[in-house]
Amino acid sequence: MTHHYVKHYDEHVYTHKLSSGLTIIALPKLDVKTTYAAIALPFGACHISFNDGEKEYSLPFGSAHFFEHKIYASKEGDMFSKFVKLGLDPNAMTSYDTTTYFFSATKNIFEGLDLLFETLDTSYFTNKNIASERKIINEEINMDQDDMMTSLYQRLYENMFESHPIKADILGSIESISHINKETLHWIHNYIYQDEHKLLILSGNIDLIALEKYIIQLEKKRTKTTNHLLFNTSIESFHVVKERDVVTKEMAISRLLIGIKLPSLDDELLFHKMKHSIYIALHTIIGDASDIHQQWIDQDIIHQAVQYQITHVKGADHLVIQVPTEYPELVLKDIEFIFNQDVKKYIDTKTFNRLKKTVNASQILSLDQHENKMFQYLKAHFKGIDMFQIMDAINDVNYDDVCNHGNQLREYPISSLIAKKK
Repeated sequence: MTHHYVKHYDEHVYTHKLSSGLTIIALPKLDVKTTYAAIALPFGACHISFNDGEKEYSLPFGSAHFFEHKIYASKEGDMFSKFVKLGLDPNAMTSYDTTTYFFSATKNIFEGLDLLFETLDTSYFTNKNIASERKIINEEINMDQDDMMTSLYQRLYENMFESHPIKADILGSIESISHINKETLHWIHNYIYQDEHKLLILSGNIDLIALEKYIIQLEKKRTKTTNHLLFNTSIESFHVVKERDVVTKEMAISRLLIGIKLPSLDDELLFHKMKHSIYIALHTIIGDASDIHQQWIDQDIIHQAVQYQITHVKGADHLVIQVPTEYPELVLKDIEFIFNQDVKKYIDTKTFNRLKKTVNASQILSLDQHENKMFQYLKAHFKGIDMFQIMDAINDVNYDDVCNHGNQLREYPISSLIAKKK
């Protein structure tokens, strides 16, 4: 394995790539008892279009999530039970752009990895178990449609995005998953679930000598695929479908949602500088450190902190601001006014330096959350960089970055959704 010591963060990174194409990364910390391990692929809900250089392929919405559930099926039953018998805590999840299979344990680590490879290498798809899974996911979809916040975000995305697959629920729809069959799942297994797309990553308590021996065995076992595939990137226009929308729903309190499309930046580090500059700007202009936030509290307009989240999916980077309030029109008017002001009115260099120290400290503390570190590292890996480069980029954010990116928010496409309670 190749060793890299990240001196500034006192972190060690070990990497190796098998001839099969499988990448292996280890992030050891011997002062903890638990080991976290995952096999991840850069394949998620938004990946529905592919080509092999000659032919185009498409998948129904919800295929990545459906496959994630069904790959645990075997002739002997659900593979989850085998992990539990080893004393492991297994799980899996599908996001917009990744699928991750993982477990945590204090023993039987390499037996668990063998079982994880067995799970992903061996498919058992039958008409019967696919039909059974379809019923289960249909119930999940119906539950999502009944969930107030999920339905509001879905409505906002439909208003924001013209054609990007992010418009579709990660689960897909009842109609879309009706088209998933054995051929669909076998195609995913044969073309996507190959070593060249997989990342094996471990974090926490790792026996590096044992891992080296395990890698030697993997080299003998793993084979290189001949089914090369390119993931097509969805191109989304830089405007919103609908700028304003109002819905009425059964809910305890009305809400305001504001969606802002962000520019797609080819440079990943510049994106993360932009992302954290925007977070700092929002914290000072509408967050709990802002004057308007205190004014809303004093006037009984809001009773919770304003929430904001940036989602990073290629072709669909965006910011969502969410405010529970009985006065959504008033809050929207205030936010629109504030966005049209110079950010420098709301943040000075002293405040910026204080906030930056807080951000830096939280980054350092996050390194002690070893499962979270594993997930952050694998996400960065699939973006072509490593987590520590991102942390350095965030450390490089300066006062002018915050002001510039905060001021640019008014220039981006914005869609607002007012949800009124019945």
